[in-house]
Amino acid sequence: MKKRILWLLNHTTLRNFEIPMLIEMGYEVFVPKIYQYEFGDLSASVTWEYDSTLTIPEDALKILNECDMYNEFVPEQVVKIMNKYFDIAIFGAFVSQIKMLVRSFKGLMIFQAFGLESTMSYSRLFGLDSFSMLDEICSLGDRFWFGATYENLPEVECEYFKKQYVYLPIGLKKDTVNRIWSGGDEKILFIGPRIMTSSYYHQVYRNFKKNFGMLPHVIGGAQMIQVPNDPAILGFLPKEQFDYNMQHLAAMYYHSQEPRHLHYHPLEAVVNGMPLVFMAGGMLDFIGGKDLPGRCKSIAQARNILMRLSAGDKALAEKIISQQGCLLDTFRKDFCRDKWTKAFEIFRQHMAINADNVEKKKVFYAKVAIIIPQPYTGGVLDFSVRLATAINNGAKQQGDNVEIVVYYMEHENYLQKDYFKKLKHEGIRVQSYRWSYKRKEWFHNFANLKKCDRAVLPYEGNVIEDGICNLKDFDYLIYTSDRIPTPCFSIKRHAVVVHDVIQRYVPEMFDLQYEVGRQNNVRQAQSVIVTTPCMKEAAINYIGLPKEHVVEIPPLYENVIQYNQVVNDEKKEKYFLWATNCAVHKNHKRALQALDLYYAKGGKLKCYITGAQTYLFSQYDNYEVHDDVTHYTKGIQSIIKNNRNLKRNIVVKGEMEKTSYLNCLANAEFIFHPGYADNGNGACVDALQLGVPVLSAKYPAMDYMNERLHANMLMFNPLDEDDITEKLFLMEAEAEQKAKALPAKQELTKFMVEGQYPLIYEKIRKMIRGY
Repeated sequence: MKKRILWLLNHTTLRNFEIPMLIEMGYEVFVPKIYQYEFGDLSASVTWEYDSTLTIPEDALKILNECDMYNEFVPEQVVKIMNKYFDIAIFGAFVSQIKMLVRSFKGLMIFQAFGLESTMSYSRLFGLDSFSMLDEICSLGDRFWFGATYENLPEVECEYFKKQYVYLPIGLKKDTVNRIWSGGDEKILFIGPRIMTSSYYHQVYRNFKKNFGMLPHVIGGAQMIQVPNDPAILGFLPKEQFDYNMQHLAAMYYHSQEPRHLHYHPLEAVVNGMPLVFMAGGMLDFIGGKDLPGRCKSIAQARNILMRLSAGDKALAEKIISQQGCLLDTFRKDFCRDKWTKAFEIFRQHMAINADNVEKKKVFYAKVAIIIPQPYTGGVLDFSVRLATAINNGAKQQGDNVEIVVYYMEHENYLQKDYFKKLKHEGIRVQSYRWSYKRKEWFHNFANLKKCDRAVLPYEGNVIEDGICNLKDFDYLIYTSDRIPTPCFSIKRHAVVVHDVIQRYVPEMFDLQYEVGRQNNVRQAQSVIVTTPCMKEAAINYIGLPKEHVVEIPPLYENVIQYNQVVNDEKKEKYFLWATNCAVHKNHKRALQALDLYYAKGGKLKCYITGAQTYLFSQYDNYEVHDDVTHYTKGIQSIIKNNRNLKRNIVVKGEMEKTSYLNCLANAEFIFHPGYADNGNGACVDALQLGVPVLSAKYPAMDYMNERLHANMLMFNPLDEDDITEKLFLMEAEAEQKAKALPAKQELTKFMVEGQYPLIYEKIRKMIRGY
């Protein structure tokens, strides 16, 4: 057994006591050298003094020392070192750090709970960050322990934390009363840090000034921002001034009535023999303070005692000092060492079992659900199938055991044909589901079933029901579009694929309420998957995601050369193909205006239109078409119907069967793509593989595609009808020449999804594992 501990905290006082005790117990200990300095870390520091206790290789220690161990994502090299050389991790309530450990550390995890305010628990704290995080912790079984520093902490926690509770009291390096206090200064000492940067301490400060401001006093505690117009604020003091205060000020007043949290400074007063006056009802009551003369049941009583001490009442001071030493009993070294030793006996038994389980689980296993959130039959469906195939094949190539199930909505769209034939051929299971909107009663019952705090669950929301286990047995979920019903509740860790942020450029796409809900769904995901650098930038700067949460995978282009039925027909008429759908961002109105100009000026090529629901564009002879035709679609119908040039030259093919579509594309002079603001048009990649040149709108996603594939596209400004018309004529004249300048099919093949399996899986694997 390694007997090495990752002690992943930087609290100075805590470290000065615990690390020497752990070393005496026979453990080597690593402590972090980097910590995230925030307003709550005023007691933190760094030391290298314990590195000498470690017998791990120097290069491994160097890597650990250079790593921010509080980060949710750490390099895989760090994970390997942690798991190779350490068997225990001790840590505090740093959510990002806990996520990292839960997903990457294979040893025993000991969470040191120091207590929270009365309205909060740790199970609630973690669950409010994301319910999936709390669920992950609870799934660790006996590898996770709730190390309570006070015995009353578990009483407000979830059943799992109560079951995994061990008592790990915190100790003081100075654990006996040292009567250095002599008094002589009339001022009362009150500790109130971060007054201008913490709403909690600001209110504590105001209450103190209101209740005791009439007494001579000083206020200690580090201040990140200076408190204006209060000479009593001392701020962070050098040791000499601190020692003077502890020796000569009349008394310390401790305000807290929190039943499950205690600051260090009242204990320091007791150690130094300084009179401590405190309010009843807090943690000091629990550790033995109920009968002490410094205990006060009311502000008036506290004010009276402090006034007497400030006036130099030596008898009262002596009475308080002589009895308050009992508050140190549970902080003494012998007491703490005994409790820690008993806890570590329990840990040792479970570590032996865990070591066997880790040995058996060397192959990475995960069960992953790929969820198509709407009844798509176009690009998102194709993407979902390719992503599932890429993960499946990438895992096999890596030697991992990843089980994939693709979920699709119960909907009439999928009755038309077998859209999932390829997945079934790959051995990937396909399962239908439905969205179900649940109200507060359902979430109340769910909380009771899971034995968790109701407050960590939403008031209402959409959940997935599949008639089996409703995805509870999956390790990870991937929603293949962000068009998820709002609000959405997911019990498991999940990722969302964001294909575009069209609404950023075409606000009329969605109403504001839906857009807010959609973005909230995205922000709740543990990871967000994008396929282009421009979408990564948008995810960070428009949606507001941390860059560490955005995972960029290569575009999932399909290799259409595999469809060997593609033939070049004898052309009856010359045409170009416009692959589109009925969405607003496809820029139909400007494109049709440009086409009208093109034909009015003698343009010779017909325009064939294909794509999901585009058959609606040809329904102008039957205007009362079914109910789901949008006002926008009716507008496009009307434009074509009432324009002689367009009606005579546009041929609407609608959504074509794959082989028919590819034949139609292969025989086109070029492909026309006037849409903008999306993540690129996959039909243009199909065209390149078939030797068909591309006439496209110029915007970031298509610029990326053009550069990546060396596609030699002819581009236009999608907001300028004259430019579109000009480029249509240019392409009509130069299409044959441009076709000869396209990249070779063999060159394009390496960019297709089949050639990207290892890279795609590497990114997805890291996302699922967390490192």
